[in-house]
Amino acid sequence: MTTQFARRLVVAAFFVAFAAGKGHEAVAQDTEGNDSRVMTIEEIVVTARKRDERLRDIPAAITAIPESTIREQNLTSITDFVQLIPTGFVDEGVFGLDDRVSLRGTGGIGLDFFEQATGIYRDGYYIGGTRTVFSDMIDLERVEVLRGPQGGLYGRNAVGGAVNFIYKRPDLNEVGGEAEVSYGEFDRIEGRGVINIPVVEDQFAFRVASWYVNQEEGEYFNITRDEYVDAEQSFGIRAKALWQVNDTVDIEAQLEWNDEDAYENVGAFDSQSGSETKTTVERDTESDADREWLFAGTTVNVDTRFGLLTGQLSAREYELKSLADQDFTPVHAQEITRDETVDSLYGEIRLATPADNRISGVTGITVFNEDVGLQRRTTAFDPTNNPFGFSEGDHEIDTASYALWADVTFALTDSVEAWISGRYTDEEKTLDFDQNVTVGALLDFEASGLKNDFTNTSFGAGVSWKISDDAMVYARVAEGFRAGGFNTLLTIFADPVVGGASDEEIAEFLKYEDETSINYELGAKTAWLDDRLLVDIAVFRLEQEDLLQGDFEPGTFVFIFKNGGSATTDGVELEITARPLEQMTVTGSLGYLDGELDETGPFGATEINGGKATTATFGASYRIPLGSASTIRLNGDWRYRNDRGTFGLVDGESPLEYSIFDAGIALERDQWDVSLLVNNLTDDDYIISGAFPVFPGPPVVTRADGRSWSIRFRRAF
Repeated sequence: MTTQFARRLVVAAFFVAFAAGKGHEAVAQDTEGNDSRVMTIEEIVVTARKRDERLRDIPAAITAIPESTIREQNLTSITDFVQLIPTGFVDEGVFGLDDRVSLRGTGGIGLDFFEQATGIYRDGYYIGGTRTVFSDMIDLERVEVLRGPQGGLYGRNAVGGAVNFIYKRPDLNEVGGEAEVSYGEFDRIEGRGVINIPVVEDQFAFRVASWYVNQEEGEYFNITRDEYVDAEQSFGIRAKALWQVNDTVDIEAQLEWNDEDAYENVGAFDSQSGSETKTTVERDTESDADREWLFAGTTVNVDTRFGLLTGQLSAREYELKSLADQDFTPVHAQEITRDETVDSLYGEIRLATPADNRISGVTGITVFNEDVGLQRRTTAFDPTNNPFGFSEGDHEIDTASYALWADVTFALTDSVEAWISGRYTDEEKTLDFDQNVTVGALLDFEASGLKNDFTNTSFGAGVSWKISDDAMVYARVAEGFRAGGFNTLLTIFADPVVGGASDEEIAEFLKYEDETSINYELGAKTAWLDDRLLVDIAVFRLEQEDLLQGDFEPGTFVFIFKNGGSATTDGVELEITARPLEQMTVTGSLGYLDGELDETGPFGATEINGGKATTATFGASYRIPLGSASTIRLNGDWRYRNDRGTFGLVDGESPLEYSIFDAGIALERDQWDVSLLVNNLTDDDYIISGAFPVFPGPPVVTRADGRSWSIRFRRAF
C-alpha cells in the first residue's frame, strides 16, 4: 500500500464518519413518528476492554459475532468464526493437531512448542500457549475478536490480536434449553443439547451443554488399508453453575471435558507428482490421533465502592496419543508416534472502575504457568517388517509468567476521550531436552534445566472523538508481543556446535526470543439511516521486530524457528451490517494486507508468510412470514481469501486461497426449526496445508472438503 493511498483512505474514513454523524440527524427528523425502530440492528454489549460496553462505543477494531449469526450460519468450529473476520485466517498443519489463528498477517506456521501470535481466551480465561484446542462451539453467547496488537489488556502472544469465546451464563429464574440433531454428508451424525435449571430462584442455577459427533466416512480414502482417513468421533460436556451470593457478590464455576478420536497426517501427493488423489491414498499405517482435554474455571465478581473486583482462576489438562505413517507409502518403512501432555494454570485479579467516571479503567495482575511434555518416536522397519532403528525425542518445557497491567480512559470532554495502557511481563521457560537417534547417525544427548528468560513492557495510547451519537473517529497505537521459546524438532547431531558444547552453548543454539509488534491505526465507527446501517473502517500499519521465521537446521531438512529481522504490513479493514428490510439482515467485510519483510528471509523470500492477502465476506438472511407463527428463513454466506504471497506456495498454489458459498433454508415455528444446509456450494477446491516428506520432492497436500450437505432439527423448550 502506498503512503498516498493510505492517506486517502484515512481522509475518506473521517469524511464518512462526519457525514454519517450529520446525515443521521436529518434522517431521524424525517422519520419522526414512524415505527422504523423495529428495523434497527441488534445492539451488542461486549467485554473487549474487560468491562461491559456497547461495541459501537469502543475506539478499536473489534468484530463481535452474536448468537443470532452463530445459529443461522451454523458456526461450530474455529475456522467457521475466523472466516468472518477481515484479514483473519486459520492455518491447520498437515498433522491436524493444532489450529493457528492469524490476524493481520501475523503468526506464520507452527510446529511442536511454537506458540501462535494470537491471544486465545474463553470467558476471559487464557487458553492459548503451546497447544490451542477448541471445543464444539455450542451454547455461545457471542465471539469477540480484537484486531491488532493487544499487549496492554491481553498480554502474551497478542501480536496480531485476541479472540474471546463467551459462553452463556446460567439463568437464575427460568427453566429452559434446547436439543438439536443433524445428519449429513459422509454419514455424519451430530447431536447437541442444553438445559438450564434454577435451583434457588434469583440465587443459584446450573447450565449443562453436551455434544456428540460421529462421522463414518470422509473425502480421503486409504486404498491400502480400505478405510477413510478423515473419519472422526468426538464427545464433550460442559457444566456451569452460578451463585448470586448477595447483591454485590456472584460466583460462576465451569467444568468441561472433551474426548476426540480423529486423525493425523491427512493428505495426498495429488498434483505435481500425480501419484495420488483424495480417494487413492496409499498408507500402510493407520492415521489415528486421540485427544482428550479437561478445563475448569472459577470467576468471582465483587461489586465494591471502587468498582467491580474480579478474580479468575482456571486449569487445563490436555493429552494427545497418536500414530501415523511417516514414509507416506504403502510399504511399512517408517511410522511416528506422539505422546503430548499440557498442564496449565491461569489466574487474574482485576479492578474495573465505573465507565461513566471522568477517569475510568481497569487494572490487574495475571499469572500463567504451563508444563508441557512431548514424546515423539519415529521407528524405521526393514523389508521383513522388523524395527531396526529409531529417532526419539523426550522434551519438557515449563513456563512461569506473571504480568502487571492497566488500561485507563480519560473523558476530556463529553465527546472526546483519551486512553493509555501498559503491561509489564516477566517470563521464564525451562527446557529438559533428551534426544536419542539410532538411524543414520548415533546420538544420545541429554540436557536439563536450559533456561530462556525474557521481560516485556507493552504500551498503548489513543484518542477518540464522538462526533454524534452515531459517529466516532479514533486514532490509536498499541504494542504486542509473542513469547519466546525453544526449538525441539531437531537432529542435534547434525550441527557442529553441539559436539562437545556446554549446556549454555546448547541452550543458545536451541532457543529463540520473543517477537514484538507495534500498530498505528486510524478508524471510524458510524451509523446511518436511523440505525439500519452500520459501517466501520480501520486503516493501519503493523510493524514487527525480531520476526519469528522458519529455516532449516544446517545440513538437514529439519525445520527450526529463529528470530529474523523486521517486517511492515499496511492494511485496511471494513465491516458493514445493514437492515434494509424488516425481514432482512445483510453483513459484509473487506480486508486488505500488504506485508513486506524489511530484509530477505528464508529461501530468499521478501514477503511475510501470509502477510499479503485480500479477504471478503458477504452474508444475507431473509425471513418470509407464513402466518400462524411460522417463518421460512433463507440465508447465504460467501467467503473469499486470496494472494497470501509466494513464500506460502505449496505444490504451486497459495494455501487458503478460496471462494466459498454456503446456503441454507429453514422452516421456523414457535420453539422449533428444521433446516437444510449446503456448505461449499460451488465445490471450490483449495489447499489447507502441505508438508514435504522428502526434500526435494512433491509435498503431501491437505485439501478442504468439497460440497457437502446436512439436515438439522432443533427444538427449544
